Amino acid sequence: MTAITFKPKQRFCESISCGFEYSLLDDTYTAYHAPIQCKDFFSDLFWCEYMRKAETVYKFGWTPGTVKLDQSWYHMGLVHSGYPDFGKYAGPVEAVLQEFDSALGFERSKVESANKNSALLVKFSSDWTKKPMLISAFSLIVRLAPLYTGGGVRSWFKDMNKTFVPYDSHSISEVKRRLLVMLEGKLPEQTYQQYGSATDVHCGGGLLSVSWKELAEARSTSGSE
Repeated sequence: MTAITFKPKQRFCESISCGFEYSLLDDTYTAYHAPIQCKDFFSDLFWCEYMRKAETVYKFGWTPGTVKLDQSWYHMGLVHSGYPDFGKYAGPVEAVLQEFDSALGFERSKVESANKNSALLVKFSSDWTKKPMLISAFSLIVRLAPLYTGGGVRSWFKDMNKTFVPYDSHSISEVKRRLLVMLEGKLPEQTYQQYGSATDVHCGGGLLSVSWKELAEARSTSGSE
């Protein structure tokens, strides 16, 4: 079974504490950074890479040149402190990601159990990192997907009334609306360059913050929920 080498934990100023932890990995499946629970740190680190600037946001710091922007694939390691058998969710997480990959024209993600079934290894297209809202959406999708039991991802999102991580329940109505628009293959015009700092992209560039024309159109035709 694949082995992921995670780094020791650090104390970041994170608004979420749920046991669900992310680590971006190199090609040997070794983490670049200490595990994070706030998914928006991924927007920060890719902002630093694209803008070639080192910054620290809420005690999470990043130096550009750590990861390559011209690679085709990235790897992410996922664990949850409440699930020692977290690897059992490889199937549903892969199925949900691949539905989005197909809708957006990305190469299909691969998800497998790792670390004696205690972790997930996710291989995903670098296309997921090209816009701040995309890496934000990706890191949220993998946090929602363990509860998927089949029957079609679109139907599952429409009917979703429970989230794997309770923290996500407060925003699930708007999250569903935005993810369903993405499943239609629609994305906003957005770049890392439009944000002046890593803090700006952290607070204003994610899935729930960005606006785009198709989202407004979907809202006007569907009415309020």
